[in-house]
Amino acid sequence: MSELDAIVAGVPASVTLRARYRASETVSLPAFLGGTMHGALGHALDAVGAIGLFGPPPAPEDAPGFVRAGVPPPCVMIPPAIAPARELEPGAPLELAVLLVAPDERRVGVLLAALEAMGRRGLGRGRGRLALERVDDGGGRPTWEGGRVVATPEVDVAPAARGDGPWTLRATTPLHLVRRGELVQHPRAAEVVVAAARRLLSLAWTYGVGPTCDLRELEHAASERLAAAPGGDWTRLHGERWSERQRRLHPVEGVLGTLRLDRTAEPYVPLLAQALRFGVGKGTALGLGRLELVLGVS
Repeated sequence: MSELDAIVAGVPASVTLRARYRASETVSLPAFLGGTMHGALGHALDAVGAIGLFGPPPAPEDAPGFVRAGVPPPCVMIPPAIAPARELEPGAPLELAVLLVAPDERRVGVLLAALEAMGRRGLGRGRGRLALERVDDGGGRPTWEGGRVVATPEVDVAPAARGDGPWTLRATTPLHLVRRGELVQHPRAAEVVVAAARRLLSLAWTYGVGPTCDLRELEHAASERLAAAPGGDWTRLHGERWSERQRRLHPVEGVLGTLRLDRTAEPYVPLLAQALRFGVGKGTALGLGRLELVLGVS
């Protein structure tokens, strides 16, 4: 088994819960909703007495240094694509999603209760209330409806990357990669591949069985293979997110745009397809680094 195959095979299970709300009153939504979701869900988990269930476990002693330096939490916000700040009028729908790594029945049940409480407690600067109407799993199957759990959510399945390429990676929320302490403003294919591998390895070591992998060797091989790969079209973004805990705005920084991948990237496509649902780069728990992989050039 190659190192790339071992990384993909070591990815822990996850479930995605897609909550469908309807505004009960006017809700003020920021351009980037991930931070708002993260804070509101944390308060909701605290309100149901279960926030301790969702802290990251300690990193294994033999885990690589980058894992021990930043153990990934089990909940990942999946906010809508970034858009201008707006007012959600009463009666308007809103879909928010949360991914849970290494799910079990108890934590799924608590998370569903917290999603309902989050809407009831309110969202955004004015804490506009939302009524939870339904929760589906990642495959669109109903999990919660009519105020009760109706089915156990199915485990997520990574999307298959069909076709022979080329492919396009599209960032729907700001992608924040760092090189020498600075934001990477024009990420290239090799940098995204290495960030995806780092993300999957961190999750595998924390919530599963971490595969043996030399990340520096993978970075060197990817840089050589993808040296002539097409570039991307990126725009630097300076935005804001609302902190529910601190009741103030915080800066959000990253890049939005697309990255073209030609057939030289084919060995890395399964790895990228696995990493997409977890997010890539810094701030993934808040919903940063959400990427889509589509066949063809766009």
